[in-house]
Amino acid sequence: NRLMDERWLADKTRKRYMYGYRKLVDYIGREDFIIDELNIGFIKDFMRYLSVADSAKRDICACIASVWHYGISKKLVDASEYPFNEFKFTQKYRDNCRDYCIDLVNMKKLREYWLDMVTVRNGSRWSYKDGALDRLQKRTSKEFGICYFLAMYYLNGSAPTDIARLKVENVSRIMIDGEDYYKVEFNRQKTHTSVSVRLKRNMFSIVLLEHFLGMSRSGYVYPVINWKDGMSYVQLQKSIDKCGEKAIKWVREAFEEINQETIRKNVEEGLEEPPVDGQKGVLYTARHSLASN
Repeated sequence: NRLMDERWLADKTRKRYMYGYRKLVDYIGREDFIIDELNIGFIKDFMRYLSVADSAKRDICACIASVWHYGISKKLVDASEYPFNEFKFTQKYRDNCRDYCIDLVNMKKLREYWLDMVTVRNGSRWSYKDGALDRLQKRTSKEFGICYFLAMYYLNGSAPTDIARLKVENVSRIMIDGEDYYKVEFNRQKTHTSVSVRLKRNMFSIVLLEHFLGMSRSGYVYPVINWKDGMSYVQLQKSIDKCGEKAIKWVREAFEEINQETIRKNVEEGLEEPPVDGQKGVLYTARHSLASN
């Protein structure tokens, strides 16, 4: 507060500081911590903990660095302990998150885990579990959070904002060599390059796409954006980021359970299948996994 008041910061910048502070409070579990507690080891762990966009992580690091500089200038902390002399966010993020890949085997396990959550299967026959359709329409639910991650992966490694902004009109059904497919076409929000995806119509693609098309009220396929008339780009992005934070939490929880099952099978069947480090994943892991696989 002293830093913000003395520097007469713009409202947007003040909000950025407070956003970073709230994230720190959530992580530390208390409001009254001292800046020199945020040493290099703490920063590394904190960056791994955060499940927000890389731009938000950079902003938080910049705010922490700024408060550190303020404390140093006021002779409140020791300059030799300043963490950003050694820690560089972009390099650390690239090494630990951006380049982290979930292999094809474990992506398939996540898909099956999700399908078991929302469907009852008996051979080739299947139906939705009681209440699953309603839960899939709640953007904070575990059912939808994993769906969001899988949609990023299977729709050509698309960004969270591309999935959030996907319109019903972007999806159609076509026949290829006598087989039924979904055709999904849109432009990437960031680069404006065109994307064209074909998904064979089966149980997975029906649950991933078809039922959302019939339940859309806003014109968007997925219930990520809590749409209101007159919403600004910033408001839209906040809505997308909030949904993404919840989604990766559910994906990490899912991989914990998948790993337990992998370990059980290894013991019972004498296998040596390695578990996946799902806790390393962020939302963008879906994009990188698609490209790598």
